[in-house]
Amino acid sequence: MCGQVATVKYTVRHAPEKLQICKNRFMQFVSTARSQYDCVVIDCNPSFSFLTECALETCSHIISPVTPDTFALRGLVALRNITTALYPTVVPEQLVLINNFKRGTEPSDVENQLRRSRNYGEKLLNARIPESAYMRTLNRDDAPANPLDIAYSRGGPYLMKCMPL
Repeated sequence: MCGQVATVKYTVRHAPEKLQICKNRFMQFVSTARSQYDCVVIDCNPSFSFLTECALETCSHIISPVTPDTFALRGLVALRNITTALYPTVVPEQLVLINNFKRGTEPSDVENQLRRSRNYGEKLLNARIPESAYMRTLNRDDAPANPLDIAYSRGGPYLMKCMPL
């Protein structure tokens, strides 16, 4: 599902009855996946599209990977406000994952601020995702057609197939 250009048509809210069919199919897909797997991860763009709304409606947790900067803090607060407003009775638990920090450095002021925060301190995961040297040095000619199709293992990056809906 990640990075599929074909799903763009579902971000336009011009036909509510057709979108309801899509939403029902999405919910069925997630329900089936939950019955077969211990954990279902839905990777969404950081925008509020129809598919992101469907994912928020069906999820129990949100893992927000954030860069350690002040703009990320604003995004976390905005996401919390949106989910609380849309789903006041069943707000998904929001967890935070520091992403793209420089290796060998101490936690930034922003990360320390998050760890001390009343709203995010206990929700900030201990695991951190370092800055990727591979992605930083990637030449345009070497780039995969869809950069979202890159996954990582101990052996380095490899391309993965995304599951279509």
